[in-house]
Amino acid sequence: QIHQYVYFVLFFILINVSGILPKEYCAGIKRIQAFLVGRFSVAAFAAVGISLLNFSEFVSAINIQTLIVCLGVVAGAVIGSAGA
Repeated sequence: QIHQYVYFVLFFILINVSGILPKEYCAGIKRIQAFLVGRFSVAAFAAVGISLLNFSEFVSAINIQTLIVCLGVVAGAVIGSAGA
């Protein structure tokens, strides 16, 4: 079974390769795509990550040891990036 998104991508590849769309439309589509990727990609990645997260396992993993490890990693990253 081929996912419907594959047909969507193939359709627009054929439209682009065939030259049916005027160049002004292609330029506008590129600007819209750049805007959407710049504004919404972080939110989309966060939404996918949250939807795949098992909250009961996440809550059970929160304890003092993981908090100390997380703070140590963040402090190391901050100290390491300050010297760069």
